[in-house]
Amino acid sequence: MFYNQVLLNINKKIKLTQKELEKILRAVLTTSNFWKIAELCELTLPFLSSVLRSLQEQEIIKIKDDKILLSSKGKKLIQELCITKIQKFTCPYCKTEGVNFNLLNIKKKFLELQKNRPQPLRKYDQGYITPETTLKRVSFAISKGDVTNKEIFIIGDDDLVSIALGLTRLPKRIVVVDIDKRLIDFISKISKKESLNLEVLTLDVREPLPKEFLHKFDTFFTDPSETLEALKMFIGRGLVSLKGVGSAGYFGLTHIEASLDKWHKFEKIILSEFNCVITDIISNFNEYVNWPYATQTRAFKISPVKSIPKNNWYKSSLIRIELLKRVSWNLKVRKKNIYSDKEASTT
Repeated sequence: MFYNQVLLNINKKIKLTQKELEKILRAVLTTSNFWKIAELCELTLPFLSSVLRSLQEQEIIKIKDDKILLSSKGKKLIQELCITKIQKFTCPYCKTEGVNFNLLNIKKKFLELQKNRPQPLRKYDQGYITPETTLKRVSFAISKGDVTNKEIFIIGDDDLVSIALGLTRLPKRIVVVDIDKRLIDFISKISKKESLNLEVLTLDVREPLPKEFLHKFDTFFTDPSETLEALKMFIGRGLVSLKGVGSAGYFGLTHIEASLDKWHKFEKIILSEFNCVITDIISNFNEYVNWPYATQTRAFKISPVKSIPKNNWYKSSLIRIELLKRVSWNLKVRKKNIYSDKEASTT
């Protein structure tokens, strides 16, 4: 492949991953302005400058009138890697990037398809985000380069992220695993109806992932319960599904069921045990629909008032992590009840 030779030539002088090269090429395809490229890439300026010089030496890019342009070789490389321009779904009001899901052009279809979704079950600690939040999450992942032409693994999908992703027609492959057969059947039915080509499997991820899912994906999505056991299990399964350096994962974490002490402990696991870096934390990004079993939860029992919430009150931060080194963790989880601890309130 032409790409392999380009990367090999750069790595003679600079340590560069495929993900980093893709970021730079996507930025150059999007704009010819160096400073805008630097903004879009999210890489250090000295590193970016060195890579651009190397790409210029290899005649992948050319500089004319202070503009950075793709050469014919560069266009060939873009085509080989199936690289597209960076899409920024910017909110017209707060200018926050990655959240204007109306630009996806799938809102009407997704809102219709999700209407008859299975309702959450307490035994699995289920609770889904609003359909608008699902679209917002997908648009953010697209803006980060984690969806287009990528292979995506979803662990637990009562949020129906798989359907929203499928409707965009952007991913190369989408695989969904969930312990709840109702959800798997629902997603499978929608997939067939809309020709989304989703791969679905009923799976208890307390068991190790099957070998065919190990190190095969570019991106994972999950939304686990917030005990340390559940967080480590779901995120660990997601990470072991990823191909390697530069692959990314998405999950949520609240302050309602996770103290700062728990955040600290889990961040240490992410950084030290799992060799990841936290690239993004967006506060209160995920808004959850109130549980149909609200009166059965610990939150209702310990609350000083006994009224059922009328508005969506439960929110979590969206967290994106990126691999610095391939993860091999794929152990069996021996503890059966991983959904509850002293800070849990929605179980």
